[in-house]
Amino acid sequence: MITCAGAVGCATTGSNSSAPIIPGQEQGQATGSKTPPPPAQAPVNSTSRVIDDLLAKGKRALSSKQPMLAIEQAERGIRIDRTEPELYLLLARAYDALGEVTKAANFARQGLRYVSNSQFLLKKKLQKFTEN
Repeated sequence: MITCAGAVGCATTGSNSSAPIIPGQEQGQATGSKTPPPPAQAPVNSTSRVIDDLLAKGKRALSSKQPMLAIEQAERGIRIDRTEPELYLLLARAYDALGEVTKAANFARQGLRYVSNSQFLLKKKLQKFTEN
C-alpha cells in the first residue's frame, strides 16, 4: 500500500496503516519517540601519548650517551605539558650526565612541584638530585 502525506512525501508500508511515515522515523515507531544516538566515546588523550613518546625518545637518547638529545626531547615535552614531573626528571638526569649538577638540581626541584602524593618513587628519584 502507498500512503501520501502532503508535503512529507509518499512511502510504501507493508500494513494497511494510513499513518504517514516521517523521514527519520522507522516504520512501526511511534511519532515523537526517537532512538537516541549511540553514546559518544571519550576522546583518546593524544597529549599524553605525545608526552609518553617524547619521554621514551629522551630515555633512549640518555641511555645512548646523548644527553643533549634527551634535553631536546624533554624541552619539547615541557612546551606541551609543563606539569609532567617525569620530563623534569629526564632533564635532571641529562644535565647530571653532562656534569651540570646545579642545573640538574634546579630541574629536579621544579619537577617536585608537580609530583602527586601517589608518585612516591618518582619523588624519591627527583629528590636524589637535590641532595648535596
